[in-house]
Amino acid sequence: MINYWVRFLIAIAIFSLGISPLSLAMAQDKKSMHQAYFTALPDLPLMEGMTEMTDQTVVFDKAEGRVVETLGFLSASSPEKVKIFYDSVFLNLGWKPLKTGGFQRNKEQIFWQTEGLGQGILVRFQLSPLSR
Repeated sequence: MINYWVRFLIAIAIFSLGISPLSLAMAQDKKSMHQAYFTALPDLPLMEGMTEMTDQTVVFDKAEGRVVETLGFLSASSPEKVKIFYDSVFLNLGWKPLKTGGFQRNKEQIFWQTEGLGQGILVRFQLSPLSR
């Protein structure tokens, strides 16, 4: 009986502060709604502050699989931060590191590189069928 009252009082305190499980869930949904993804690679998120260069995207569908090259531009970051971010992203999305420096998932491989420009960093992603 005491356990019931403790939970009841905690629930009253949370609701009196204006915090409800629904509002917490909605806040989490809003956060995920603001995450942007590459158009041609819809499960690959854009790093915060990155702009997708959609006019530079190339997509081919082949019998062996898709080929995609897409670019993102960051005006304020470092190549090291980009590497840390995307290495983590690829691992969390189930991609396995390749000895050649890219990542592999299912029958696809993805490589990416950064290029420092005077105004920022250009990040190029190249997805293709896994080489045999």
